[in-house]
Amino acid sequence: MATSLLGFLTNFLQGVEAQTCDTAHYSAMRAITNQDYEKALQLLLPDANAGDLHAQTLVGVIYRDCSGLQTDHENALKWLQSASSKGYALADLNLGLMYYDGLAGTQDYEHAAQYFYKAAKAGLADSQLRLASMYFDGEGVRKNTKQAVYWWHLAAEQGNAEAQFRLGLCFADGIETEVNYQHAHTWFKLAAEQGHSDAQSSLGELYFYGRGVNRSERKAAKWWHRSAEQGNELAVQNLEILNRREVHPGDEAAGYTAFIR
Repeated sequence: MATSLLGFLTNFLQGVEAQTCDTAHYSAMRAITNQDYEKALQLLLPDANAGDLHAQTLVGVIYRDCSGLQTDHENALKWLQSASSKGYALADLNLGLMYYDGLAGTQDYEHAAQYFYKAAKAGLADSQLRLASMYFDGEGVRKNTKQAVYWWHLAAEQGNAEAQFRLGLCFADGIETEVNYQHAHTWFKLAAEQGHSDAQSSLGELYFYGRGVNRSERKAAKWWHRSAEQGNELAVQNLEILNRREVHPGDEAAGYTAFIR
């Protein structure tokens, strides 16, 4: 479940926090993408020690993740907790990841959920997605599919492809809502257009069986092909079936719920 440092930086740069980053921070992030972690720390530590929350969070993630340095989870916790105590949502997200993955000692889903909740309330889509999955699976919180759908919806509205896909599954399977293939199509398509392979595969099934859309083998093949190019085994199988014409529109497709984990 851990987020890579590069993935963290991508999320960071796409967020509003990046607008306030100074030149040293951008230089540090360029150093990180070049795997020059020691240089990044040299650039960031002065600001981190001065109380800069951007810098503290980046330093914490470097200590947690970087393979070019000996990982130092104790220092990672120190810097992330410092930023979290000042209400910095990206620090909350990354603390949640540490507790979820057992990098803060023992694996602690309850503390992970608490930190994900703080970041989710602050509007971080990645935390909303992770919190939703914990509610769906009952990890660290009481299982609550209504809450799961609520947080998936918030993340999906922010453009998170995984959340859009999972929300589509909810509409396709009637999870905390009536089955609505048109809504499922809407969310699958949004995720599919971002390159989400499972969404592409599910969108292909909607077109093949004519669920919520006009039936179209051509469109089904188009989306299955895109998904198969990414190694999606179900899409590969569906293309093979389509080519052999062994399945007919009246046949039942496999349930969508199996995708949700």
